[in-house]
Amino acid sequence: MIINDLNDQVVRINDFNTNCITLIFENINYRFDFLGKKEAFLKEKNECKLLLFSDHPLLIDYNESFLEIFLNSKPQNIDFFLENIERIIHNRVLGFRELKDYLNKSNLDFETFLKNINEGNGKFLNAPFSIINEIEKFFIENNNWFLKLLESRKILKTSY
Repeated sequence: MIINDLNDQVVRINDFNTNCITLIFENINYRFDFLGKKEAFLKEKNECKLLLFSDHPLLIDYNESFLEIFLNSKPQNIDFFLENIERIIHNRVLGFRELKDYLNKSNLDFETFLKNINEGNGKFLNAPFSIINEIEKFFIENNNWFLKLLESRKILKTSY
């Protein structure tokens, strides 16, 4: 049996570790080895419906590279600007993460984040590629300038 055969079935987690998981389905133990696993959080002895995902909003932090944005101009309407950044993040991760989660990954508190926006310069956000791309489109539409950096801190592109 392959683990996909258990998708959407009620299983019992018998045991798990960083290398494998043992599930009980219809009173039979099945062991599945993890290959290329990035993260797992399971509770032993719980019965649950097993759902397998290769693409899910929670996985974007693990499946995509992070890019960092630095502001080079002040938005004309800060409230509109913030609402749209929050909307972009929400639409991509479907509410599983929020702006504050990416501020934490950026080592920014909300106060510093707002200060940088009000001044139109400084670190803005460190987030997955797809979120940054959507933010980039929004910036272009609204004539804002920024620098986009790769995780390695190498300048990728200066935008518009």
